[in-house]
Amino acid sequence: MVALTQGENEEAIRWAFAVLADDSYAAMAALVGGIALSRLGQHAMGERALDVAIRVAVRRRLFPTLLVGMLECRANGYDLSAHVDRIAATRALPDALASSPPPPLVTVDNTKRLSMPGVKLFPVVEGILVDSLKAAHDAPRASTATGWIELSVNEVMALIRELSVEYVLPDAVVTQEGEPGDAVYWVARGQLDVLRSVGEGKTRRVALLNAGSMFGELALLTHAPRVATVRVARPTVLVRMPKAALRRLLPDHAWLSERLVETARSRLLANMVSSGEGVLGALSHETRVALLQACEMRILERGQRFVTSGQMAEGLWLVASGQVSVFGKDADDPVLLATLGPGDVTGEVSTVLVREASVDVVCVTPVVALLLTRETWNRFVESRPDVVAPFYMLSLQRLEQAGAMMRASYVDVVDDVVV
Repeated sequence: MVALTQGENEEAIRWAFAVLADDSYAAMAALVGGIALSRLGQHAMGERALDVAIRVAVRRRLFPTLLVGMLECRANGYDLSAHVDRIAATRALPDALASSPPPPLVTVDNTKRLSMPGVKLFPVVEGILVDSLKAAHDAPRASTATGWIELSVNEVMALIRELSVEYVLPDAVVTQEGEPGDAVYWVARGQLDVLRSVGEGKTRRVALLNAGSMFGELALLTHAPRVATVRVARPTVLVRMPKAALRRLLPDHAWLSERLVETARSRLLANMVSSGEGVLGALSHETRVALLQACEMRILERGQRFVTSGQMAEGLWLVASGQVSVFGKDADDPVLLATLGPGDVTGEVSTVLVREASVDVVCVTPVVALLLTRETWNRFVESRPDVVAPFYMLSLQRLEQAGAMMRASYVDVVDDVVV
């Protein structure tokens, strides 16, 4: 993989076909070999190697590998029709648009058997390809009991037309925290770090993305800024779908929207469980997981007010991305009490103390939040009473802070009048 991303095509071929000689079902090795052969102008063998990769990926449900193979065929002008028919016929696209991680890349100790110069290398490659093509027809099938969707030929082609492949080296930044989202990505191979800012220019790793993962969907669905930086840790192959393409596909492909939303929710839960920021950090890991799983994901627009003074809040809101402002009222004038961001909670006074909200909470940016409704909160505390104390203390603290700020605002107004 390193050789391929660095453009060392002949070395990539030596590795790929040494692996295939030992394991005819090694889809990634066939993919690497097909790409490298095509780059060197060996298109007949390149197309057949990609054929092996796609056939095995279809049968073993290796979705990112399958996409890269299809995209490389398209880039080189190879015939896609047979592959598209095969994908449509075997339901080879996964429900969540991410598949189980593929087998680890093999460290080859027997590359000496392929150490001959290029002129003599290609006949050896040809022989390995013949055996691999025969074996690809009988590659073991992955289970299809759950998690896979059926697409028509037209839907497969619509998806393939909108995608591209990127080969990236370590330390490259794919997405930057705080910037607008412009694409969603699938990891075909490699490894990436997910980093969150923790203040003073420092970052903390909150997740590790491996082959089979998807990322970037949250910013596209919500129009909110990226909630994390994703940086390449090992040489990586990505499949990229730009925002404009996603918008073209969503109206006619409801399955895509549904899978992206579900993946986004799963990622939010995982990130918030691992981060343990704010009041969530006071909960045990088990209670934190159960609380977050009981929440609904909500996408809020810029300027939307979701907690209203004088009314009961809908429930307990946990901000996952974006920013919100909390306003009190001095007479009829709003007073900014706080600005909250990822990891912060609001709606706790109304939900925990069972009283009308004393503040308005308004989205400064598009916001993704997790909502634990009042009804769900009441059921939850019956089974897990230990959750009450941290939120009760937070509610009292918030009331005290709001009161102090409102009194200070009143004093400022009086001073202005006296002067």
